[in-house]
Amino acid sequence: MKSEYKIGVGLATFLVMANMLGSGISMVPAYMASIGTIGMISWLISIVGAVSLALVFSRLAIVDPAEGGVVAYASKVSPVLGRQTQIFYVLANLTGNLAVAATSIAYFSMLFPALQDPLIASISIIVETWILAFIAMMGIGWVARLATLGVVMIALQIVSVGSYGWLSFSPTLFAANWNVSGTGELSAIFSGILVCLWSFLGVETASVNSGLVKNPTRTVPLATMLGVGLVCVIYFLSCTVIGGLFSMKVLANTPAPWVLAVSELFSPKLGPLVAAAESVLCFASLCSWILIVAEAAARAGKDGTLPKIFAETNPRGVPAKGIVIEAAIMTAAMIVAIVLKQNLVSIFGTTAVLASLFVLFPYFYSILYLLKRREKKGPMLMAASILGMLFCFVAIAGGTQVQLALTLVVALALFLLSVRSDGKAEASEVSTAPQLEAAD
Repeated sequence: MKSEYKIGVGLATFLVMANMLGSGISMVPAYMASIGTIGMISWLISIVGAVSLALVFSRLAIVDPAEGGVVAYASKVSPVLGRQTQIFYVLANLTGNLAVAATSIAYFSMLFPALQDPLIASISIIVETWILAFIAMMGIGWVARLATLGVVMIALQIVSVGSYGWLSFSPTLFAANWNVSGTGELSAIFSGILVCLWSFLGVETASVNSGLVKNPTRTVPLATMLGVGLVCVIYFLSCTVIGGLFSMKVLANTPAPWVLAVSELFSPKLGPLVAAAESVLCFASLCSWILIVAEAAARAGKDGTLPKIFAETNPRGVPAKGIVIEAAIMTAAMIVAIVLKQNLVSIFGTTAVLASLFVLFPYFYSILYLLKRREKKGPMLMAASILGMLFCFVAIAGGTQVQLALTLVVALALFLLSVRSDGKAEASEVSTAPQLEAAD
């Protein structure tokens, strides 16, 4: 890609933040309301895990700024794991994209109530997907600018609630909201971690987009650490204060918790502005994720794991055909949702949790690759690697039996498919070797 189309540290940082904030900050407070303010412990554990993963990806960006990020790192652990991760990462984020799209329409429904109808909402998601797909085809620069606008808009409302909200914070209400899950405290904390993990998906995106940034050995680690650090502060402070402003029952019954918070703290007239800001942020996040999935699929296309069409790029260096296929798959998924009469909340809940579970495999393989490398590792990096691996296991423990069973089935199916593909690749190399020798 030409350098004129690449981005620097500033835009890359906003891109990482937009990828993580997205529907995480928008919907997670409502989902955490089913657990209680004990979820703050889940947030703390998740923050430690996210920072650990950020340190891992920052280090990998310095020692091996491989285009493709987590997919490339898994391939260097084992070709079979690499092929599995290529499809897993694409599948995870395709699933997650539906959750982001559902969130953006959910907030838009606060402005246009007709969007609360499941059929109209699903059609709106399809239209939104194709509009953002065409923006993504214009290149990383346009995506990053949209992400910057979204982050700035969301930061204004989050900072307002996270600062002014403390003046109305009720410690008594916070304590009363402690554990409303109906389960033990340990169970509540574990289930909260998996939800919190959804909020941090995107910690690796600077490394995935390393081929789209200037000077990746410097830009990727800086953008990753700055983006993750700022997002951690935003999440913890804002979600803590909101737990002392409303009962969990009220939060659980609202599709737009920040609209509720701003309306109560300041004025109901500001509610529509908050809904618009949240929608813009989710649009920015979805546009970025569409490009990220296309980049991951392009690498799989180059390696032969996916059809070569995914690797074909336009003059801007963007895998445009892959983006079209991606949008078509999302459209097909929404048609299924229309047939099943799924509403926005159910679409978000199902896709967010599955995306979180699917992406743990690429994260885990990336840590294995860092540990596999022979260069000396300091105590901080070793600690980050171990904590990152533990975080992956802890997050998996938060899934239900059905979710874990589905994840295991998908993982095994992809592994067998990857072994078969790898075997074909090796057989092809063996069969062509004698021909090359004869030609010599």
